[in-house]
Amino acid sequence: MTMKLTLLGTGAAEAIPDPFCSCRVCETARREGGPHVRARATALVNDDLLIDLGPDLLTSANAARRYLGDLQTLLIRTHLKNGKLSSDHAEESERWNLRMNNGQLLSRCSPRCPA
Repeated sequence: MTMKLTLLGTGAAEAIPDPFCSCRVCETARREGGPHVRARATALVNDDLLIDLGPDLLTSANAARRYLGDLQTLLIRTHLKNGKLSSDHAEESERWNLRMNNGQLLSRCSPRCPA
């Protein structure tokens, strides 16, 4: 079986260019654009597994012409915060109206979705 990997972002946590950075990499990205501008890291595997859920996902998926409606599993980094399981992207999953149960995606439709 062949695995299909789509990198929807390969940038740092603040993306590239960082609007507050004047390093060579960020200056080049601002000046030249194109492939030098990188969204925050996200990967799509076989159209049904998404690794990370960052704020650039909608833009990145559309730029790559990828349909995300077949997602079955979402992997995000979690940690304990004040004794409770927390995620760096909890607010993103809530904004997307994603409903998860033990790592399995239960619902992926927004309240505005006609489906």
